[in-house]
Amino acid sequence: MFKYAQLAKRLPGFLRRQAYKKVKNRDDFYSNGLRKLLRTTFTKNYYRSIMNNFSSKELNNLFKNTSLSEENREYRHNLFINLTDKYQGNIYEKLTYCDLKTYLPYDILTKVDRMTMANSLESRAPFLDPNIIEFAFSLPWNIRRGKKILKEILADDFGKSFAYRKKKGFGIPLEIWFRGELSELLISRMKEDDNWKSYLNERYVERLIDQHRKGIRSHHYRLWQILAFILWSNKQ
Repeated sequence: MFKYAQLAKRLPGFLRRQAYKKVKNRDDFYSNGLRKLLRTTFTKNYYRSIMNNFSSKELNNLFKNTSLSEENREYRHNLFINLTDKYQGNIYEKLTYCDLKTYLPYDILTKVDRMTMANSLESRAPFLDPNIIEFAFSLPWNIRRGKKILKEILADDFGKSFAYRKKKGFGIPLEIWFRGELSELLISRMKEDDNWKSYLNERYVERLIDQHRKGIRSHHYRLWQILAFILWSNKQ
């Protein structure tokens, strides 16, 4: 991912601008990523952009009170700066450390823990053994990058076609669901209680739903976050 950010940085400004125009109004998964790539000059900023579903402008539209948008932006900025400044290393090592402290425990592991418990399963992550983590972080970046050691070990027992195959994520079809039953769920929850309206701009949320259902733009990740917030707000 970040190697593409480095390559994009080397493109002349006029080429970046022309490429950006081509994907400016497209909203599929790859166009979104490419747009962020072309719009961002520094690798660190690119990381921040892909970890956020709402841009600064979109946050201002989403929140009724602009101070909430500013507080949200300031909190994320300070968290990111504190983590990346705390760790000594190159930019990739800093961002890996940031993932380890935020994305891993508060997203990936949370989902795994809740879903396994909901199905009466016990899940373990052997690679998160403290000794393995410390050993991994002690290795030079060029060895850690791309999981080279793991792939070489696996290739001996399982073959290269298995060890070097492309990653397969566990994503769910939110884009499709929010054109059907999930959008209906969101709309019904919006009508159930008015608590959320103290924070979010109702017209803006309705516009996101309408654009997504009509296929004008894909807002599934944004709508997913809004749905989670409204479900929480209605319980307060």
